[in-house]
Amino acid sequence: MPILPVAAVLLACALSVDPAAFSQPYVQESRAKEASGSVSGRVTLGGKPLANVTVVLSSDTPPWEPHAPPAKATTDEDGRFRITGVAKGNYTVGAYAPAYVGPQIPRYGFSGKAVTLDDGEAVEGLSVALERGGVITGRVTDAEGQPVIEQSIRLDQVDRNGAPAPEILPVSVFRFSTDDRGVYRIYGLPAGFYKVSVGVSPTDRSVRIGFAGGFFARTFHPDASEAARAAIVEVTAGGEATGVDIKVGRALKTYTASGRVIDAENGASVAGLRYGHGPLVGDAKRIGGFGTTSNRTDTEGRFRIEGLHPGRYAAFAISDTQTDFYSEPAVFEVTDEDAAGIEIKIRRGASISGVAVIEGTDDPALTGQLSQLRLIASIQTDQLAAPRIAPANLAPDGSFRITGLQPGKVRVTLSEEPKRPKGLSRYVRLEGEAADQQGNIDVSSGANISGVRAVISYGSGVIRGQLKIEGGNLPDGTVLIAFARRLSNPPQPGPNIEADARGRFVLEGVVPGEYEVSVIPSPPLRKGPPFPKKTVTAVNGAEVEVVLVIDLSALSNDKDR
Repeated sequence: MPILPVAAVLLACALSVDPAAFSQPYVQESRAKEASGSVSGRVTLGGKPLANVTVVLSSDTPPWEPHAPPAKATTDEDGRFRITGVAKGNYTVGAYAPAYVGPQIPRYGFSGKAVTLDDGEAVEGLSVALERGGVITGRVTDAEGQPVIEQSIRLDQVDRNGAPAPEILPVSVFRFSTDDRGVYRIYGLPAGFYKVSVGVSPTDRSVRIGFAGGFFARTFHPDASEAARAAIVEVTAGGEATGVDIKVGRALKTYTASGRVIDAENGASVAGLRYGHGPLVGDAKRIGGFGTTSNRTDTEGRFRIEGLHPGRYAAFAISDTQTDFYSEPAVFEVTDEDAAGIEIKIRRGASISGVAVIEGTDDPALTGQLSQLRLIASIQTDQLAAPRIAPANLAPDGSFRITGLQPGKVRVTLSEEPKRPKGLSRYVRLEGEAADQQGNIDVSSGANISGVRAVISYGSGVIRGQLKIEGGNLPDGTVLIAFARRLSNPPQPGPNIEADARGRFVLEGVVPGEYEVSVIPSPPLRKGPPFPKKTVTAVNGAEVEVVLVIDLSALSNDKDR
């Protein structure tokens, strides 16, 4: 599946620019009046300066964490830009122009180059090289040779041998669809290899393809039903791959599924419940990407799901608020007719109640936000389970109650909505008589477990790192991402960040504990030396430094990577 968020970021950046900025050379915008750092550099195209290009400085943090709005600048006639008033921190600098491609960062959908700034530091001479993106164009026709209209085109990035490759698409291919002639043209693509397809696969959650009704089975260029048989399309920088045509079969009919939601204890119909569905994948013990609507069961508990193509599915009731029940998924299969008479059973679930506390700080600015935090409970079970989306709100004193739990091991995390305050760990440790050593709780059918302590860890530690590369150079386009893994029981992923051009990285908001710090190249190297790891101990309010030496003397010049 193509990665979509990159395009959203590019489009948002482009739309957020004041049009007046393009009429003025060397426009700059301050991030914060009290900050004194700066970032300056040059944008080029083919080694030549590129004027009137928007440069955006974005805080390089996950979208759910608080961060300042992006700062913007416009390059002058010599392609130069300068952004002042920058506070210390990790940033991404990206230059955006239609149909051009810049360096891609496979994290959070950003595009650009990483920059790590200290207080008052001036980073100068930053070079952002753009190149004209490639183009893929072709025509989609049906079994009768007629154009297939308004169909979204899908791209999969692969290597030259057709094996899946890291996908860093700078555009949302779903903005590109066939016109009234069945013709499509996707531009702004990075050089590389692609497989092009149209239609839906059996694991897609529901179908509403086109305006003619029905759907087309997923078909790859030129007429393959399987990715392994698809032709590989090569895109060069600024080049155009033409004639990438796709011939699909006949449009297939869609079907409906209908039934009732009932109480498993007495068989009574349950009205007013939301419901959803998703395809079964793998060993049929897991539901693929699921879909829900605002539709609810009627007064007789009836539901109806439309737009299904042949395959195996599970339907379930779902709630976005805490309820006392959980839903047993109802498995059904669509072949060549509608599926009817489906029964979704709901059962009274278990509950966990207690008090949440923040560990590692008594700052009232954080402890006073308890009522704004929400807990998400997930169930680990070897049985087919319906998804849970209902969060549990915390009271001002931290008390909580999570209800409607089906039997299994309960793991609790901190919700990202509303935005998780900086420094608070996503992982929540449950303590009490019922909790295991990993901070989880096994619940049995209908159990009511009380007196639980939900511990939310706060971290203000900093891991400051320096990468040193010896014995060679990394392949062009390779970026290095530093990771910190907390060596707890079980180990937990910590923060990660891309090292900047100087090999520097800063991991902030680190919860106290022992960490393994490592670095991973992206895209991964098919051959090469093992990358170093070091163990450090993080402490709140303090910085720990680590140096990782990367020896490339054994790196193979593998042209097929």
